[in-house]
Amino acid sequence: MSYTTPHDILIYGLFRVDDTVYIFSSRGFTFHSANMPVTDSEYPVKRIFTYPSRTTRCKEEEASTATQPKKKTPYANLKSAELCSKVIEEASTIYGMADRLMQELEGNIKPTVPRTPNDARKAFSNNFWDCCWQTTSDLHDELSFA
Repeated sequence: MSYTTPHDILIYGLFRVDDTVYIFSSRGFTFHSANMPVTDSEYPVKRIFTYPSRTTRCKEEEASTATQPKKKTPYANLKSAELCSKVIEEASTIYGMADRLMQELEGNIKPTVPRTPNDARKAFSNNFWDCCWQTTSDLHDELSFA
């Protein structure tokens, strides 16, 4: 926790619950599958001490490993029109996945494997992260101007 004023607190933290990592930082709140790495853009806090602390008591992190350069994304050198095209392409993929889920939940299409509505939502979430998370994260890094 960091006090920004006597009445405002910023909460930083990484919390794993089951297969999901929840990330709180000055840039907001986000979450994703636990098997995906946490990026510097999601969690800009730098480690001060070597991990794990139980075996390296109060040993400070080397400066070279504590500060990492900003990750270069595949979209870094695209012109504005090309980047917009990639955003539209990714949005179309996500929309298609969500539309298929809605059609399945409304009974308009049959799922390939019988499942409950909650199982269908969970499958959508897993498919979203497997398919789109890294691309969405990279696009976010390019659009955030951080």
